[in-house]
Amino acid sequence: MAGTRRSGMPAGMSAARSHMGRRDVLRSAVKGGVALAAAGTFPTKGFAADLQAKTSTGGKVALTEAAIADLQKSMRGQVLVPSSADYEAARHTWNGRFDHKPTVIARCTSAADVQAAVQFARAKNLQTAVRCGGHSYVGASMSDGGITIDLSPFNTATVDPAAKIARVDGGAPLGAMDKATMAHGLATTAEIGRAHV
Repeated sequence: MAGTRRSGMPAGMSAARSHMGRRDVLRSAVKGGVALAAAGTFPTKGFAADLQAKTSTGGKVALTEAAIADLQKSMRGQVLVPSSADYEAARHTWNGRFDHKPTVIARCTSAADVQAAVQFARAKNLQTAVRCGGHSYVGASMSDGGITIDLSPFNTATVDPAAKIARVDGGAPLGAMDKATMAHGLATTAEIGRAHV
């Protein structure tokens, strides 16, 4: 399946450019004009004070409870802050060497959620990390003080067996793609940043 790729990553993208591919996914979600779905609940009841987050230039910005609530209203997925019940579990990655603590984790379940999270990060000029499978060797999949756009709940893989094309959401692990392709008697090989079948 020569056309197989992770959603948003062009076929033939080199491993060195895989981080840029994530940015391309986020840019395309913002440009796509996907309608936002209002749902969800506020992640915590009341802040003692505004949350302090890192900006993309290393400065600080205050995030109010109202700003976080607005983000949650624009997403179907969860928005987590340090006082949220699921925050600790969501912030850990497989590499225990990195103990990053994002100020906000936006757990995206759709392209519309990604768009909302990107717009929020841009509007607040937040340091941004994108978590796909959470397997960054250098800890890049979790922000330390900014926002993490967590794609792990956005993890479906589907296959068109006639066209031999797999469509894989940004948070899907390779196992999801393997399961989807093997159901049609197909197989895949993969490397960091791209996949080929």
